[in-house]
Amino acid sequence: MTTSTPLAGFELEISHLIDDDSTAASMLDPLTTLPLHLPSKNPASAEVISSIAECGPPREVIMACQEALEQIEQYNGQDGDQDESVRAPQYQLITLIDVYGAAIPRLQLRKKSAPDTIQPLIAQLGAVIQIYGDSYSVQQGRSIIRGVSILVERINEWVMDIIECTGEDQDACKTILWNLLGDTVAICADFVRSCAAKRAFEKYYPHLVIRTYLDEGWEDGEETVQHAIEAANAIGKDLIDEPSIGKLMLLAHSDPDTIPVTSRVFDELLPCMLSAFQSWTALDECLALLTSLLHDKRVFVLAPEIVMPLITVLTATASRNPDPSVRQHCFSTISRLLSKVQPELRMDTLRTLADDPYFPPMRSAVVGLIKEAVLEGFACSSTNLFSSPAVMRVFGPILFNPNPPEFFSQDFTPDELNESFEVTRIVEVLAFYYVLIQRDTQNQTGVRDRDMIRNIERSFLAPLRTALARWKDGDTGDIIMPLVSLELGVERVDSAIAMLNKH
Repeated sequence: MTTSTPLAGFELEISHLIDDDSTAASMLDPLTTLPLHLPSKNPASAEVISSIAECGPPREVIMACQEALEQIEQYNGQDGDQDESVRAPQYQLITLIDVYGAAIPRLQLRKKSAPDTIQPLIAQLGAVIQIYGDSYSVQQGRSIIRGVSILVERINEWVMDIIECTGEDQDACKTILWNLLGDTVAICADFVRSCAAKRAFEKYYPHLVIRTYLDEGWEDGEETVQHAIEAANAIGKDLIDEPSIGKLMLLAHSDPDTIPVTSRVFDELLPCMLSAFQSWTALDECLALLTSLLHDKRVFVLAPEIVMPLITVLTATASRNPDPSVRQHCFSTISRLLSKVQPELRMDTLRTLADDPYFPPMRSAVVGLIKEAVLEGFACSSTNLFSSPAVMRVFGPILFNPNPPEFFSQDFTPDELNESFEVTRIVEVLAFYYVLIQRDTQNQTGVRDRDMIRNIERSFLAPLRTALARWKDGDTGDIIMPLVSLELGVERVDSAIAMLNKH
């Protein structure tokens, strides 16, 4: 790959020559001129390259691009001293995409068909885009998507205008172009960063949003994907049929009204979504798309074969992802998924999550999901499993016991208490117990039974009070918020039970 920079004076001379004579660009030798100017940061070089792309002999321009791509491909991974005046290979690649977009549509077919003509060009370009996939900046990744989108649209228009092209040739070209577009969007998925999940959640559940913090520059990311959607529409690509990460990305940014919410959609998208969650690719789009689909009122009861695999990967992501907003949206999505299954499966799944030994953060979050299901049960006009004695029978032994069993007998430092998932879980359990006592005025769950109250006092509340007293005696005088939250939770529960005893 060329690492030296052409003299600025020479660049300017050629640039001025082209400005003075519009036919001059067609007389330049692309095989000599392009490699000379491609590495240069000088604006005059950019003008020369643009003129060659638009006016130079298209076959020679394309050959020059192929040679340049070969050099960029060979350069990948070389960390030698790089002249600061030389453009990075990623930026050179972006330029070559633009050059292709100007030169290929000017080709005249000879012996080869349109598919045979573009196949090797597109394959080489896609391979180089793939090679540098991990090294793009956000700006570069977005520029790659935009450039490829424009390239796809231009080549597609060219193919459609070729009289000799049969319908079969046109379809073959569309497949080639989609492979490039879809793969590029997938490779650059993490550079879109348009806060799709946050915006979808705010759109469908505004009452649950206090304030949304969107990443700076998210609008540019959204605009970038819209370019790709326009290109996909131009080649008539069905985004639901045989989904891929690229299709998933575009589908998540498409108009929700254009997505048919049927069992087929979930069936088709499931393998791709599972792959995305497992690889932490396009998480923002997966969560945005699920938020949109699950909000739709047309969604019917979902089959366990769809729900359970999704909950498995969502649970793992919610427990391990360092981004708080991703974790929040995972929990919310789990809740929406569970609201679309039969009550028996919902209860069994919540019981499993509440006792999950592998994901402690989930054991805390699931208490809120149980509370949500129970409140829905109380609001239901018909008999509901979540407003029945099954609630205390299934969840009581799990919620109203420490995990691990010896937790209340252990001593902790303030830092350990602040970081403890079990303390967080207990705070949530106390809040759930309080709400359940207050809301279950008809004692449908049996939470107000005297035996139930005594059992919870003996196995849970009394040991918790003892532990709290010991943990407070061992503090250094600083306020430890988990202890404050535990004390307040116990006081609220004691107050609610005292009011029951009065009546």
